[in-house]
Amino acid sequence: MSTSACESCGEQNPTGTQFCLRCNSFLAWEDRTEAPRPAPAPPPAEELIETRVRPRLDPTGPPPTTGPLPPTAPVAATEWRPGAQSRQPSAVPPMTAVEPVAAVQPVLRLEPPTHPVVVPVDGSVTELALTVRNLSDIVDGYAVDVGGAPPWLVVASDQLRLLPDTEDRVRVRFRIAGDILAPAGESRLRLRVRSLTRPPAHEVVEVTVAVPVVDAPVALRVEPSVARTTDVDTARLTVVVDNAAGNRPATVRLTGSDAELAVGFFFDPAEIIVGPGDSARVRLVTTAPRPEAGREITRSLTVSATEGRRRVDAVAVLVQSTSAVVEDPVVELTATPSRVRLQDDDSTVVRLTVDNRAGRRWATVRLDAVDPERLVHAGWSATEVRVAPGGSAEVDVRLTCPALEPGTEVTREVTLVASDGARTARTPVTLRQSASVSPMTTLAVRLDPSIVRLANRRRGDAAVIVDNRQGRAPIRVWLHGDDPENVLAFAFAPAHLDVPAGQAVTSRLTFRGPRAPGGREITRSFTVAATDGRSTVGDAGTIIQSAGDRRPWLRVLLTVAGGLLMIMGALGLTIDVAGDGLGDLPLGLALVVFAGLMVFGLTGRSGRLSRFTAVLGALVAVALIVVPSMIDGVDVNGGGGVLAILAGCVLGYIGGLLTRR
Repeated sequence: MSTSACESCGEQNPTGTQFCLRCNSFLAWEDRTEAPRPAPAPPPAEELIETRVRPRLDPTGPPPTTGPLPPTAPVAATEWRPGAQSRQPSAVPPMTAVEPVAAVQPVLRLEPPTHPVVVPVDGSVTELALTVRNLSDIVDGYAVDVGGAPPWLVVASDQLRLLPDTEDRVRVRFRIAGDILAPAGESRLRLRVRSLTRPPAHEVVEVTVAVPVVDAPVALRVEPSVARTTDVDTARLTVVVDNAAGNRPATVRLTGSDAELAVGFFFDPAEIIVGPGDSARVRLVTTAPRPEAGREITRSLTVSATEGRRRVDAVAVLVQSTSAVVEDPVVELTATPSRVRLQDDDSTVVRLTVDNRAGRRWATVRLDAVDPERLVHAGWSATEVRVAPGGSAEVDVRLTCPALEPGTEVTREVTLVASDGARTARTPVTLRQSASVSPMTTLAVRLDPSIVRLANRRRGDAAVIVDNRQGRAPIRVWLHGDDPENVLAFAFAPAHLDVPAGQAVTSRLTFRGPRAPGGREITRSFTVAATDGRSTVGDAGTIIQSAGDRRPWLRVLLTVAGGLLMIMGALGLTIDVAGDGLGDLPLGLALVVFAGLMVFGLTGRSGRLSRFTAVLGALVAVALIVVPSMIDGVDVNGGGGVLAILAGCVLGYIGGLLTRR
């Protein structure tokens, strides 16, 4: 059985084997046939040759340093893709296994690359220029075959034709295929430059392909993000460490913490290595003390993944609850009715049944009513109830709501509560309260007459008409009056009126106020209103009061009365001088003249004459009293008339003043 030796490892493989059984190297270019075939005609320079190799992933190493590469030339290329089928050009016959032949003179020479080829991770193309020299004496063409390339690498090459004893560069292009995440590090592959006219003639060169590191942080999440436990101290979660964005292995250490320092974290394992593009799942067990019976506590958990100096956090929530220990079931409450409709009313009575039929002990509960708005008042017939086991009790509660505006409606939710200090039972009651449109919106109040004139009077009256002809419901109203000065007193007969729908009712209004000043006219405004206790409808009225001027009459009366008093006092007034033999002398004649002049002063407008004569008369009257008492032998008879004279002078003087304003 004939064999072929592998150029990479020296393994002897059966004839016809394409890949080495030991190192998986491509053997197609090493096949020999038992008798050499004649050299085929050289193919055209622009024809593409595509080869297929079996990929082998070499160990990766540290990322190489990138550097500038020579530009590519727009020439025909040979491209190699992982998994592609071999395709030979029509001008080049397929290679067949032959027996080893004698060594031939070299026909080409390669200059191996001195630096690794850095392939960008973004899929862009990197070129490598291989210098090929034609050592033969004919015009020859050269193509590049690839061996040992990783599956993520795409290699394309140009064809080259050279004259004898000349050299040029053949360009080989490298790029990462598609969206594949290539691992960081170095891979080695073999480039075989073969002659197109002399198929056995070839040169092999090793090339190092380097992929730079994508330094992306790992992603971290906790499943489930919200963990719930009941009556246990532990919770089991899963931590997912995702290195999908990185192309190098990540060594991650996991830790956990909580704000209360009450939770213990146990990771299995606590430190893992996640390959490039991979993810790992780590089991997490937390331990935390349970809350008190019947309570629930929420803890915020932070899981951290530390990679060198880099740290990534993920947050989860642990909800722990402990079941309450219930000896007896709580009492049951039933409200009858549970839905109440209040139409034009603000209170209702609800019967609450406290049921202890499921209990084994006496239940003592306190009753209360709660509403979110705190507007409903509850009046209980008993605020504390003691119910025997297996029995029930009934309690009445009056629920009072605030009054509504006419034409509005509101729904109020009230919760009736029974509590024994540790447990609470509740039952809801819904109050749907509405207020009809008030007849006051269509009610009218009128005064007849609306203007009342009072001449020299204090009292007046008017009719108050309450008109409900536009209303659709009867109404009861109360009448009252008001004035801005608060000097009028109002009386209604009757003060309460029941007005049927579509009718009008009249009440008699009587008012009383102070008189108007003499000779003046004053106007007073007042309001008469009808109210049903919620809204008011009214009408305004006016009182015009007037009074005649009494000053002229009073002036005449006082002046005339003063003159008469002066005359009456003066007629009985005489003086007696002893020893003159003349007897009594009538001295009151002068005062009579003064009295006449004082009354005559009424003809003037100023009253000055009346005041002047009143003053002179008063002086004379005083002199009649004082002078005789100073002279011996002189006596005044009728001295009592002097007082009448003085009183008349005072009245006359006042009458003279009444003309002044």
